[in-house]
Amino acid sequence: MISSAVKRNRIHCLLLWGLASGSIAGCGWEGDAQQNEWRVLPPPPISPRVWEPQVVAEVNAFCGDCHIAPDPTTFPRGRWAEEVERGFGFYEESGRHDLHPPPRELVVQFYQARAPESLPLPPPVRDTNTSPVRFRRVDIPWPGGGRSRPSVSHLRSHPTGLYVCDMNSGIVGDISFQQLQPVSRELVRVQVAGHIEEATLEPEGHTGWLIAQMGSVGPEDHDRGAVLFQPVNLQEPQWTVADRLGRVADVQAGDFNGDGATDVAIADFGWHRSGGLHIALQRLGGAAPPTRFAVQTIDPRHGASHLHVRDLDGDGDLDLVALHSQEYETVTAYINDGGANFTTRTLFAAPVPDFGCSSLEMADLDGDGDEDLVLTNGDSMDSFLLKPHHGVQWLENRGGLDFQYHLIARQGGVYGAAVGDLDGDGDLDIAACAMTWKQEDHNPLVWFEQTERGAFTLHALTFSNDQHACIELGDWDRDGDLDIAVGEFDMYIALPYLGSIWWNEGPRLDGD
Repeated sequence: MISSAVKRNRIHCLLLWGLASGSIAGCGWEGDAQQNEWRVLPPPPISPRVWEPQVVAEVNAFCGDCHIAPDPTTFPRGRWAEEVERGFGFYEESGRHDLHPPPRELVVQFYQARAPESLPLPPPVRDTNTSPVRFRRVDIPWPGGGRSRPSVSHLRSHPTGLYVCDMNSGIVGDISFQQLQPVSRELVRVQVAGHIEEATLEPEGHTGWLIAQMGSVGPEDHDRGAVLFQPVNLQEPQWTVADRLGRVADVQAGDFNGDGATDVAIADFGWHRSGGLHIALQRLGGAAPPTRFAVQTIDPRHGASHLHVRDLDGDGDLDLVALHSQEYETVTAYINDGGANFTTRTLFAAPVPDFGCSSLEMADLDGDGDEDLVLTNGDSMDSFLLKPHHGVQWLENRGGLDFQYHLIARQGGVYGAAVGDLDGDGDLDIAACAMTWKQEDHNPLVWFEQTERGAFTLHALTFSNDQHACIELGDWDRDGDLDIAVGEFDMYIALPYLGSIWWNEGPRLDGD
């Protein structure tokens, strides 16, 4: 969204779902309004044709033309009529007429015949006292106090505290600490804050922050997204790096064409008809903001949510790694030729189109000297269903842009991960947060202890109905160990805090 909270069909989907569930006529009900007697209509019998090879081929060809054909086991049987209706709607809205859709009723029955009655989910961990490290929670107040509905999309650690972006309020803030108590101050407000990064714009050496302005909390196709540069002197005006974009989810700085000037990579999540992966190249020669950047699109696909800048091939220039969700659900490398011309290579492609990619981090998880990828998939905002395939994955760097998939753990609704040595034993662990849209108590904050190379043990820190879309690590009390910060996400209730710090208090002692 967001960083992590920018996913497909978002709040709009919530509204549609609410309207649909409230419309009895559209949900298979029949009754006499005067007598107020209602009964559930049985589903139509499933035609034996759904097992015919020709029908299987026709359904897979139609439903798998733009993306991998959906796996029938990824939704319970009772949801497939709705999902098929949405799929046909997407095709009709696309303006395409080159496919030959099978009969809609036959497609519904095709999936219903192969779907389970319910989805088998791993049970939550109720015991929150197994962690070998003790953590203590302290809530982060809003700047100026008060209450609001938090929708924290991004946290970024810096040497003395944390930066925070909240979508609903548009606040871009800075969190510092006084005697271990968080203190928040507002830096600026923008039209839906998505992401913040410290940056120095060369060659002039301007210091400040790159800010992703999303333009809307819910999913829309619009051009209100922008990338802004706020000088560290808050009295100076903002610069517009790029505007007339979609819902911008991530921004990263780097010199992509080797001219000594700082450029900006932009993950424009968009929605259906907007979005893309862009590079804003800085123009030299005295051009004044906001005309000093020229934007070029290097990937027109919507759904880009996370970016990392690295020299992936060791040739001395900066490449990119990007996470795409929506129907793509891929991790892609963009290899730079040194002049900001990129070729693509897919590093990971999910096996199902509703995989729910939600975050991507880079770290040398196995300690072999190269950076691996830590991928989470737990987005449920398109269907509001937790899925058995949600979880945390390790993509092991094998060299030569070859990454091997390893499952760390299944976790419903997992939305973000941060990597660091939480227990001080010299290897890297993973902290993860989750968001389930208040369906039931779950484990919104856990950490995975690396007990040996590539082997992890889950420790739940909470069993509650908290909702977190982002997570960050840092030693903010400067005691030599890593603390955890999570952002709160509650679209319904005004809270006196926007997130929480989990102070690392060292090893758990006997009797704790």
